[in-house]
Amino acid sequence: MKHLSAPKNLTWWIALILAVLGIIFHFVSFSPLSQFSFWMVAASAILLLIATRFKDI
Repeated sequence: MKHLSAPKNLTWWIALILAVLGIIFHFVSFSPLSQFSFWMVAASAILLLIATRFKDI
């Protein structure tokens, strides 16, 4: 198994912003983006998983 690496700072911030926005839009009824709240949180988790698996992401 290959070694895992920490994601870059920019990648971590993008994932954090996506996750926070997804959580906010889940609880706040903002119709255009509310329907994508689950996918925002899922995308942030996938981004972090990919970034820890591959170096320099």
